[in-house]
Amino acid sequence: MFLNYWSFEDIPRIDRDIFRRVYVLSKLYLAYEIAHFNSKPAFQCHSVCRAIARLYTSLKVVDGVYVGITYTMEKGKVTRWKPATYPHSWLMAPRGSIIDAYPVACISSPFLVRTTGELAAFGGGLYVPQPERKKQYESAKVMENTDKLLKILRRINRKSTAKK
Repeated sequence: MFLNYWSFEDIPRIDRDIFRRVYVLSKLYLAYEIAHFNSKPAFQCHSVCRAIARLYTSLKVVDGVYVGITYTMEKGKVTRWKPATYPHSWLMAPRGSIIDAYPVACISSPFLVRTTGELAAFGGGLYVPQPERKKQYESAKVMENTDKLLKILRRINRKSTAKK
């Protein structure tokens, strides 16, 4: 993992510490997923975040949208920029940094995202909380998947801490 030192000092140590735990867990889970599912990912951001937050109780789930940009091209040139949103859930660390455990349109995760400082608009500013989406994101299927994933994460976490 490469650290972006432009952002490092704007992220509180307690948030970096919990991120390290989520990062290690996600890498252990990736190995498990490859070995057991060997197809498309088995879970969505909504269940992934809820399971991790139940495992690490200092994290809070935030439901909302992730903001991206689309554009139109004519004759090889960009002619129009337009914001786009995508339904998303992420984790809020104890001091307000974002841990995106399952980033939109990315293969590798998690991300630790700054929410303060001059570059926050390019990080935390792309995550828009919309609490009214919580009911939609906590459907019976999402909660079933959350429980299923939590069992796997607890097993993986126990095995990794037992090796130490």
